[in-house]
Amino acid sequence: VNGIRYYSWSGAKPTTNFLDPTDLLTGITSLFFSSGVDNDGLVSSCSSRLGMVIRDDFNMNHLDEVNMLLGLHDIWSTDPLTVFRSHANRLKKAGL
Repeated sequence: VNGIRYYSWSGAKPTTNFLDPTDLLTGITSLFFSSGVDNDGLVSSCSSRLGMVIRDDFNMNHLDEVNMLLGLHDIWSTDPLTVFRSHANRLKKAGL
């Protein structure tokens, strides 16, 4: 839009690691979404879509997405740092 490129990516799993105390928060807040609505505990997957959607179904909650607590995340999912590095490379290749 007006020469600005928008990219988005988000998670769709409110609880991801039983060792992460913040999962209690995102698990509770996810209950405020309608049944069957994919969300990361704070934002629905649908609401997270802006511009070019990289992906909206990572096994991450909102706090995992910003690598909030000691890097704890779903051990079977993509590491948030990997997502950030990939996006930095994407921006570099786009000349941004």
